[in-house]
Amino acid sequence: MEKRPPACPRQAWMEDSSSQESRSPGLQLPSSYEVTTMQPLKLDASWLPIYKEEQEAVDSILAFVTSPNKEERDKATFLQSISVLYRSALKHGLTQGLDLFCDMYQLAENIKALLEEEPRDHLCTDLRHLSMLALEKLSLVDTALEGKAKSLLCACFSSVFWLPAEKEIPKADLALYMKTLNSMDSMLRTIVLSFPASRVSEELQGILELLLDFTSCEREAVRERAMARIDVLTRVLSDYSTLQANANVGRGTAGPVCSGEIQLPLLGKLLGRLILFRFSEEQTSCAAFHALFALAEFIFESRLKDRADQVHWEAVTTSALCSLSARDCAKAFGKHLQSHERTDVILVAIEALGDANILDQQVPSSLLDVALEDPDVWLTDAPKIVSSILESLPYCSTQAAWERAESLLRLMTNLYPTTVVILLCKAALQGDSTAPELWELMSSMPETLAKILEDFANLLHRQCFRCSAEGPRTQPMASSSRKAEWEELAEEPDLESHQGCPNVRTARLLLEGLVGLSQRAEMARNIELFLPGMMKILQVGSEDAKMKILLALQNVLRQLKKSKASFIAVQLVGRLLPLFDSECSELRELSIRMLAELLPLVVGRDEKRMRKE
Repeated sequence: MEKRPPACPRQAWMEDSSSQESRSPGLQLPSSYEVTTMQPLKLDASWLPIYKEEQEAVDSILAFVTSPNKEERDKATFLQSISVLYRSALKHGLTQGLDLFCDMYQLAENIKALLEEEPRDHLCTDLRHLSMLALEKLSLVDTALEGKAKSLLCACFSSVFWLPAEKEIPKADLALYMKTLNSMDSMLRTIVLSFPASRVSEELQGILELLLDFTSCEREAVRERAMARIDVLTRVLSDYSTLQANANVGRGTAGPVCSGEIQLPLLGKLLGRLILFRFSEEQTSCAAFHALFALAEFIFESRLKDRADQVHWEAVTTSALCSLSARDCAKAFGKHLQSHERTDVILVAIEALGDANILDQQVPSSLLDVALEDPDVWLTDAPKIVSSILESLPYCSTQAAWERAESLLRLMTNLYPTTVVILLCKAALQGDSTAPELWELMSSMPETLAKILEDFANLLHRQCFRCSAEGPRTQPMASSSRKAEWEELAEEPDLESHQGCPNVRTARLLLEGLVGLSQRAEMARNIELFLPGMMKILQVGSEDAKMKILLALQNVLRQLKKSKASFIAVQLVGRLLPLFDSECSELRELSIRMLAELLPLVVGRDEKRMRKE
């Protein structure tokens, strides 16, 4: 009967060494020697069940990992030995201990290092090809690549994707180039199918994220290669509904993974990028086209339970994909996406408006047209969408792109006014270069701003009465103008409370933006809209809030004709007198100076009303 390998090889080696010393009691070092020279450690893997079958391959691997000088021939032998060893172990059912062997001698790390040493400007050896064959065999053994797959694949992608474009590769190397790509695709399929059922979603998500990053590269060859690999993975994804457990120990006893069990949080982002490239003029179009078909199959296999619905949607999707309309494609998929997935599609389109690598800017515009036509379905995550618009505006390279982003921002302002204004305030406080243009846009919608101001005034009014009922406490808007505190508040993630109502912590942001907006002529012309909300804040706000309102009113009044300023001055004076007794010296001084400015503004019949006040 064959002797089983020890369960703990390291412990076994120590015990073996101790037993040899105990069997040689007569062996003594000369008394004059107190220090001995350490002999090099001789690695031993004879405990592996596969060792007898593939002793040469094991010894070649051990020789490489211990050698300080690694020649090109040694690298190839090392990689080939890994493939031979693991292929033989799988064939004979002797995979026990191979995961530990891989970890002990850092086989994966050595392969990664070899890939990273390869030059990116040419392909003249089959080292990349052999590396991916070796990684493919390693992935078939339980836990051999656990926790390492993403970093290894990143090294593989970087080593191959950055090579010169295919048309620039010498004809003599083209066969090797194609063989290398084929081995990468085979490795990708095997690695994904080898993940345990509990980790398929997470690992697949990580790999797709890597590839999507490469699709944003400036070099078309890199984008094309990344998109082709996404095509490979989406085909694997679409096959999951019919997969059977592989002949490896990685799948475990859980059996095959059904398509409905796979969760991909980046599905919307992936779909958005595929649509962009499907309708582009690049070589990526073909790979994106096939990937969209595979993604469609995955969606209707995993989400549509009724076979009749599957057949109908398959026909609609096929028609949309074969047409020349990105709009039709987005509509076909959108019906079967979750809300956050539709949001991600729109975020991809917004980002693409400022992406010079997207050759056809009409495609992201078409995706946004779908959202503009049906905002209740596509534009539900206001903070994410508005933030994306504000981030992308500085990079819009064409007037058409800017106008499309502006149209979307106007619609979002009508639907979610509080969110838009708060994010604009944040942009202004953070020194965003587009803030002036954005405030110009906002000032052209005074009714919207007036409504938001009134909402904040009501919020502060409720907060004031709540504080009074609960007794003395710190006011919700402490008096401070230090830049650091403003910046800290600007990072506040909670923009709104339930159902779009403004959050009291964000009122300071609005008021800070209001002071800047008050210097614009548009606000002065529409002051009647803003006045009720401003007066209410002047009554119930904190000292800091009241000072902001006074500064804004001061700016506005200086731009008005006397007849209009006189009417406002009469209403304002009654609100100023209580401020003369404020504990805040700055507020007292500002209110007194404000009164001195108001008196000369009063004309005609308003003088009698002023005396009464």
